[in-house]
Amino acid sequence: MKELTDLSRNDLLKLIAIIAMTDGTISTKHGKLTSLQLRTVAYNKCQHKLFRQLCKKTFNYYPKSKIYPYSENGTMDSRLYGKEYLLELLKLSPSYKTTKAHKEAIEQYLLSIQPNLRFISKEKEQLRVLALRTWFDFDGSLVPSFRLKNKKETKNGKLYQYYQIQFECDLNLSETNPNLVMELKRFCEDLGLTTNIRKDKRKWSGIDGVRV
Repeated sequence: MKELTDLSRNDLLKLIAIIAMTDGTISTKHGKLTSLQLRTVAYNKCQHKLFRQLCKKTFNYYPKSKIYPYSENGTMDSRLYGKEYLLELLKLSPSYKTTKAHKEAIEQYLLSIQPNLRFISKEKEQLRVLALRTWFDFDGSLVPSFRLKNKKETKNGKLYQYYQIQFECDLNLSETNPNLVMELKRFCEDLGLTTNIRKDKRKWSGIDGVRV
């Protein structure tokens, strides 16, 4: 991103927090902080390139990256080690755990400390737009579609019926955490975007994110 050159260290840190909130995570071992991790399918190398660039500009340190070719498409894993970096991120949001653990009860998870977007919601518009673009890059999709609309019109007392082909293109931002979904919805609307919440009963929360 050319715009990165105009950002302060604190601004860059907040974009890293967005990555940690989407496809990234803060890893722990035996209750202790270990690393900031980004794991994607192996062909999404451009995402890891951005992650590495942000980490270098912010912490003056590159994450360690590795490709695991064991699954169908393989996975790419980038990890930034350093407790001091993780503590900086946790000052922005008290948690980056956006979904419940496999055997964790939904009610129990929702009573725990939840991630939030308050660290970015009041920033200048340029940074908020970059944050939204970053979220979209890591956890978004464009869904083009053609829909057939049945139209009816009355002219000179006669009813006319016809069909109209309508092109639509939805911008979807994926997220299942109810708290984050509501904050993401407000975040988009503060930027002048019209949104609704996507529902999906297959997801643990029944929510699949925000549609623009």
